[in-house]
Amino acid sequence: MLVNYFKNLFNEDGSIKNGIILRLISLIAAIIIWTSVTNIQHPIINVKFNAHLETVNADTIEYQGKSFSIPERDAIRVAYSVKAENSGNVRQSDFRVYVNLAELTGDSGNLNVYVELLNDIQIEDYSVTPQQVRVVTDDIVYKQVPVKYNVKGNLAEGLQLGTILYSPTEVYITGPSAAIEIIEGLKFDIELSDQNDSFSDVATPYYVDRNDNRFDSPNIKRSTEVINYAVAVFSEKEVPINPVIVGEVGPSHELVETKVNPSTIILYGNKQLLDTIDSIDLPIVDVKEVDGGDYVLNENENRYESIKEYHFNVANLIPIGARSNLDGQLINLVLIVADRVVNETDTPRLTDNGEHPGPPPTEETEVETNIFGIPIIKETIAESQEGNNS
Repeated sequence: MLVNYFKNLFNEDGSIKNGIILRLISLIAAIIIWTSVTNIQHPIINVKFNAHLETVNADTIEYQGKSFSIPERDAIRVAYSVKAENSGNVRQSDFRVYVNLAELTGDSGNLNVYVELLNDIQIEDYSVTPQQVRVVTDDIVYKQVPVKYNVKGNLAEGLQLGTILYSPTEVYITGPSAAIEIIEGLKFDIELSDQNDSFSDVATPYYVDRNDNRFDSPNIKRSTEVINYAVAVFSEKEVPINPVIVGEVGPSHELVETKVNPSTIILYGNKQLLDTIDSIDLPIVDVKEVDGGDYVLNENENRYESIKEYHFNVANLIPIGARSNLDGQLINLVLIVADRVVNETDTPRLTDNGEHPGPPPTEETEVETNIFGIPIIKETIAESQEGNNS
């Protein structure tokens, strides 16, 4: 039809017929009208989406002991046009976007981005942006780094955080030297909120740098992906500290004072364990050790005293599985033994008005004679007792 239409535009001698301009205008108008009607009945939709960039032939780089990175990997966008009636049949998974790492020469360079249609879909056109991406390679290295934990939240009042055990405590990491150099260790979080008893769990660790800042890198591999941990949550109980004294003091001596400082201790531990503990006993002390010491006059108490001090490490006293508020400190025990007999010559007598009365009075000697007329001297009772004491 179009061939006949164009033949009619010319005379038999090849010259253009009159009114040709009007005919051309009518043709153009017809085309425009036809296109407009077609677009109205079958509109075209333009769609764009972020594409996942695949890599092929990665083993050509890994074989050289290197890793690769694509800085613009997350910036790939695919655009396509499709008729409205066909748009519901198109999925992002119908497009495959990739670069061929076998095309890379040297340690870095730009590679073409390819788009491939995986299914028989009816689309008008498609394209990818950018059309090239830069690929950078790096040496693969490994090192061993420590694992640490970060405690978040607080326990309820009356509870104490106990021992935290986790495994492994060290992990091997492998990846690009630039990333491995930044990483100083792995860390995982432990949440204490709403915990009222000991618990265990599994955590996924994350990388941290030397300033303890989180560091993410998709190209790093590690010897383990999870950390197993157990957290002891302790209850609280205050118990007295009891001295254990054995032995006896000598005649006229007496154990007059026993001092324990501090006298109580707060224990933290499993509730079942704490329920079995009513007090903490100090190691056994023989009072004879105190009685055998030097006696010093205590003028305030008007007695001679022997004093001995003992010091005990708290860590050696509390039961296994418990801890205390005095961890690393000492408990002091003081024993005082007194001799209550004080010689009168050492302690002057005073009158009621506070004056010294002088030496005590003596009694006269009674004189008698025996049958031969020889005098017999009798001592007073006081003098006789004084002589016996001497």
